[in-house]
Amino acid sequence: MRNTKRKPEPEKKRDWWALLSSIMAVLGWGLIIIYYIWVMFLKPPPLEIKGVQVTPRTVQTGHTASIRVFTTGGDEKELRYIWAAQKGTIGEKPSPFQHYEDKVTYVAPALPTPDVITIIVYDNEGKEARDFAIVTIVERGEK
Repeated sequence: MRNTKRKPEPEKKRDWWALLSSIMAVLGWGLIIIYYIWVMFLKPPPLEIKGVQVTPRTVQTGHTASIRVFTTGGDEKELRYIWAAQKGTIGEKPSPFQHYEDKVTYVAPALPTPDVITIIVYDNEGKEARDFAIVTIVERGEK
């Protein structure tokens, strides 16, 4: 016997908007996660000068010292270096457009005085870092 008083079950309709919004939420979170992975792991770190080494730090007048800069970040294969000395000279002065010139020879001036060597490092993207080193110049025969 059939129950005629029971209502027929309603036809189930799919809510396409709910399904679409769920798919979009998953895709959105996926893109956010991929972006943060790219930023944290694949993007090169910012250009930074870790230190400038002068060997020796005290130089006799007219003598030379070796100066080297240590950098991190940026595109290390495409770094450019600009060197400047206030009183002495940079012996093997690199062109600002040369690659890999992270070490130069400094020639002390004829008068004993402290000298400031300035270094500017920049990469192809226009990022730059600046630092300096102080060299003490003494008369010949002093140490």
